[in-house]
Amino acid sequence: MTTTTETQKPLQAAPKPPVGVTRYEGAAQEIERRGDTSAVMLAAQAEAMVKARFYIALNRPRDWDDVRAKLLRACERPGFAGSATEKVWGAAWFRKPVGEGVEGFSIRFAEEALRCMGNIDIETTPIYEDEQKRVLRVTVLDLESNTSFPTSVTIEKTIVRKFLKKGEEALRVMVNSRNETTYLLPAGEDDVFQKQQVMASKAIRNGVLRLLPGDIQAECRTRILAIRQGEAAKDPDGFRKKVADGFAKLNVLPSDLKKYIGHDLAQASPAELTDLRDLWQQIEEGKTTWASVLEAQAEERGEQPPPGEKPKPGLEGLTDKLKGTEREPGSDEAKPAQRRLGE
Repeated sequence: MTTTTETQKPLQAAPKPPVGVTRYEGAAQEIERRGDTSAVMLAAQAEAMVKARFYIALNRPRDWDDVRAKLLRACERPGFAGSATEKVWGAAWFRKPVGEGVEGFSIRFAEEALRCMGNIDIETTPIYEDEQKRVLRVTVLDLESNTSFPTSVTIEKTIVRKFLKKGEEALRVMVNSRNETTYLLPAGEDDVFQKQQVMASKAIRNGVLRLLPGDIQAECRTRILAIRQGEAAKDPDGFRKKVADGFAKLNVLPSDLKKYIGHDLAQASPAELTDLRDLWQQIEEGKTTWASVLEAQAEERGEQPPPGEKPKPGLEGLTDKLKGTEREPGSDEAKPAQRRLGE
């Protein structure tokens, strides 16, 4: 009698498909699709970074008294807050004295506040893009209180110019508030990047200022303005002469300044002298012109600006005069006219 012994092998579990593999079984066929494992790695890395930031924030909380002391100490630096001289303005405060004036804390102050506060996470994420625009989400997150301020920023891929270069075609012709003809043009990659940096910086500044307590902001603002107006308050006559001499080098006489402020320079307050100093800085850096300042003041007072575009000063005005502009009958687009010298 023969005895047959059968040895049964233990059943082995079917191997699991690797991460990111999806199988579709159809009629007599099987389709295998493999996902990109790098996405899984990036997600795990991002999760680890977020956990590490929160862990460090909880173990090293900020002290608001230290934040206040550090910011006030930073405001004492002339290069940060400004100084009493007419050539050092400081990076923490900006002021555009054209019209009613726009002033406030700059992105440099927000960056200093970030360093002093700590435990702040800033993230800029692209969420949409096409041929006309790019949309970003800028998020300022306080890791200690888990308070976030997300802001959506839209960057239009266009720029506005007052002239057309050779071979350029405007998307649209417009007239600004000064009755000047402007052209809407497609923006290059560098122009789009510059607009993105500016708008993202504004969103970051606003988010940081919303996290910084208002009493600390008020103290910093008071100290910065006191430093900036120091010389004007201590020696108004000497400061007035320096301001007048600075404008004279720009071909703006003291009588023009008198018309601008509405009274004699000798009666100007320290705040008005400081505004004139800031205006001089804007003109000297080429950010505006005296003619543009007067036009903005006329619009603010409700006066009608003179019709037509005023000629530009210097070489730029001569170039525009030689080129000229002409409009074809029934056309809204302005094209450079081909003229010769002497015509």
